[in-house]
Formats: sequence, C-alpha cells, structure tokens
Amino acid sequence: MGIVVNSKMVLNGTSVMNQPARVVVGGGLLFHFDVSNPASYPGSGNDIFDLSGNGNDATIQGTPVFDAADGGSIVTGNPNFISVALTPTLQIFNTYTYQVWVKASAFLGFMTIVDQDDDTHFFGVNGTTLESFSPTYSSGLRIAVDQWYNVAMTHAPATGIAFYVDGAFILRPVTNIPSPNATTNYINFGAGSSSGTSGNEFWNGNLGAGMMYTTELTAGEILQNFNATRTRFGV
Repeated sequence: MGIVVNSKMVLNGTSVMNQPARVVVGGGLLFHFDVSNPASYPGSGNDIFDLSGNGNDATIQGTPVFDAADGGSIVTGNPNFISVALTPTLQIFNTYTYQVWVKASAFLGFMTIVDQDDDTHFFGVNGTTLESFSPTYSSGLRIAVDQWYNVAMTHAPATGIAFYVDGAFILRPVTNIPSPNATTNYINFGAGSSSGTSGNEFWNGNLGAGMMYTTELTAGEILQNFNATRTRFGV
C-alpha cells in the first residue's frame, strides 16, 4: 500500500502538468508532509496537514515563511519550525525511519532535521556532518549549503542506526545499540522542542517534505521514496 504523490507540480513558479504520479511507501507511515501539495500546505498559514491518513496534523511555530521555488518549502530557523503533537501522546518510538528533503542556508553548530521532543532520537547536523544523538553516531558525510538533499535515518534496537542520502545507503555505524525508552509528546522538524512551541538547535534553511515511519524502512523503500519526490528538487 502506498501514497500517490501529487503529479501536478510547480517549479520556480511554473506549473508542470506532465510529471508521472509516483508512490511513497505507505506501510508504517506515521506522519507525512509535502509543502508542494495543497492538501498538506495551502501556501500560507500555520497549519500543515498530515498526508498519512493518521490525523497527525502539524503546526508551524513562529511566523510561517513560504518559499515558492522548487514546488514550495517552508523556511525554518529561529523561531520557525514544524511541530507534530502526537495522538495519543506519550508514545515510545525505538524503531523508526525519518526521511526529509532539506536545504541549508548556513551551518550553525548543531542543527535539527528531526527530533522526538528535545534530543531524544535527534537527527541533524553537527557542523556540516549528518549525525544522530541519543545515541550519538556520525554518518561521516558532509553536506553543503544551498543544495537540496533527501536525508534519511533508520533505527531499530536489533540493527542499530543507518544513514542514507539521496536514496543511497551511507553507513551503519554499529548494531545492537541501546535505545532510550523515553516517551514522546512531539515530533519536531527543524528544531528540538519538549513543549512543541519553543525550540532550539534550529535548522537554518528550508524543509520541502518529510516523513516519519514507525518501521525501519529497507534500502529499497528509502530509494522508492527518494525517486517519488526527487524531480521537483532538481536532484
């Protein structure tokens, strides 16, 4: 079971009608946003609607800034980030996948791509290098400013953490890593936050689309999601 990505896209302000509809992996999908899809974001306001069908709608904290280039993205950075209040709250996610389209405008120490509350299963950059925190592992991969990347991280207690960039497997640092049994109130894109309203370690740049799964996606599924959405990002 998959979710069809809207086949009508807007690139640099121009509608592109003949892009083929593609499908992202549906199994285990907890939350899915895509700023290019009016069903997820209408182009203004603080509300982002969940495309997964689970009703985990999100809020843009701060003052929303919409960037129409490349089909549309949200500009993040202090105080702007995307926060998902989970239903029901206080869930534990030790097996998961994050997959997000990101573009950085500047690197300022730790910057969050996805975080469960604040520093529980953090995925982001330290300097320019993708890494996780709690547990802490580095991908060894550096990314550049002003360039779109599809970044993903999977985690499961038995297999550990794995990093992917643009659909390609990068590194699995270690297996059988302990998992913090922390409860989660919020899934945050672009900052860490325990309250869901005020954040820290902001992503300075743009977020175009993102997904969180309660399963560990395979390399083939990561690649499928990348191919389903890559065209509008010019990758």
